[in-house]
Amino acid sequence: MPKNMDVLFSGVMAHAFDTPLHGSIILDLDEWDIEHFIPHNRELLESGKGYGWPVSYVSYEELQIRLIEEKYKYMVISSSYGLSGWVLAKNVEISDQETG
Repeated sequence: MPKNMDVLFSGVMAHAFDTPLHGSIILDLDEWDIEHFIPHNRELLESGKGYGWPVSYVSYEELQIRLIEEKYKYMVISSSYGLSGWVLAKNVEISDQETG
């Protein structure tokens, strides 16, 4: 029987989701090496750079060094529909929802 789980991100720098919809079911949550963040999100980074998103930086190398030094995790989410995307966060906690 499927379980209801709580996923709590803390120390979030940025996130991106494809059309989040109510009722989405998270199928998988993977931590990818931070070195994959920039190559997989170059177009999104280009569009946000002039606006200081996800933070102000001069070069991709500077951004990557900051992500590594500040111990960010690149969490990639796969879902049933709509909620697929990623979160850059320092911590993630997953726990069973309490049933009452």
